[in-house]
Amino acid sequence: MNCPKCSVALKPGQILHIDVEKCPNCSGVWLDYQELDQLEDTAFDIDEWKGTLVFKPEPTRLPCPVCSLSMKRFLYRLFGLELEFCDRLHGYWLDEGEESRILELMSKTEADALRKLNAEDRFARFRKNLRSPTFVASLRKLIGL
Repeated sequence: MNCPKCSVALKPGQILHIDVEKCPNCSGVWLDYQELDQLEDTAFDIDEWKGTLVFKPEPTRLPCPVCSLSMKRFLYRLFGLELEFCDRLHGYWLDEGEESRILELMSKTEADALRKLNAEDRFARFRKNLRSPTFVASLRKLIGL
């Protein structure tokens, strides 16, 4: 397989124990289709909370390293990060440093999800306390009923 950016042969490598192909020239990375999910899962592994992966795909002139057909560019989960992918499900191309950006975005997504769950839990406990007999008795005593 060759790099879609500079046509140099991709070399085997690893990112967080995931086998990938790396370009020795531009430091780009080819992830097979399931490997992007594996990369995301190292930071946040609840798939149903991640949201839609591909937004606004547009054609590019970059060839897929597997089938050589043109890949498409897309907005990654609406984060403003553009990635390329083969729409025949061969994989994703990440430019240098984009794997770190994905991990950062997934960590933030996890933190946001946990903050939302904690807020919902606190609100549920608050509502339960509003209905408690001691709260209602205190409220009646306060307003003189």
